[in-house]
Amino acid sequence: MKKQLLLLTYTLFLVFSLQAQIHFFIEASGNMSLIPKSEKIVGSQSIDPATTYTLYMKDTYNENYKGIAGGNIMVGLQAELKNDFSLESGLELTLIKFNRDIVLTHESMYLPVSNVTMPVPPDSYYRTGLKSDFGLTYLSIPVSVFYQPIKRKLYVGGGMLPGLLVHSSSVTDDYMFSKLSIAAQLQARYKMTEKISIVAAFQQYLSPIFKEGFSPNKTKNRLVKLGLRYDI
Repeated sequence: MKKQLLLLTYTLFLVFSLQAQIHFFIEASGNMSLIPKSEKIVGSQSIDPATTYTLYMKDTYNENYKGIAGGNIMVGLQAELKNDFSLESGLELTLIKFNRDIVLTHESMYLPVSNVTMPVPPDSYYRTGLKSDFGLTYLSIPVSVFYQPIKRKLYVGGGMLPGLLVHSSSVTDDYMFSKLSIAAQLQARYKMTEKISIVAAFQQYLSPIFKEGFSPNKTKNRLVKLGLRYDI
């Protein structure tokens, strides 16, 4: 699946750029993760075989995130199309850093199911938490289409970023994360000079950061980027 996606991306770029003027560029930017906090509540109930009481349980998963500054470096190609449109692709290396504070709360309560007086186990409650810092490095192949509201000056556009996790902050954490990623991106670029531009972007990841067992909330990343681009 991964090889097919890369091949399709490369083929589409070639098709659109056959009759287009191609420019190369290098882009460096900083990023900040804006992962929203999330909560998931899982409840259940069961009746013991002797039907003397019903057990009610509730597990609550709270996840709070704080972004830490990361960075991006991209080497790409821009193909000028017709009617002020252009197509871009390349290779982008992205380091995303964030802190996660996860809290698990467990509650259980026993209620008799009849008027018969029977021993009922005591209610229980416990709360546990874990704070962790993460650094994730992705290799992506962004594909974006741009339009020029101000010709040769302002570019706005959007696209997709299929990617692969190539490194995590700790080898022992590697099994926690989803290996493949995909994100949607909105981007604006303003040319200050013939060669240098300011770039700003917002990315919404469509794939979860963690495997399901390590984040019941299936948390997805959000990212803002700001940087500079040099046209070769």
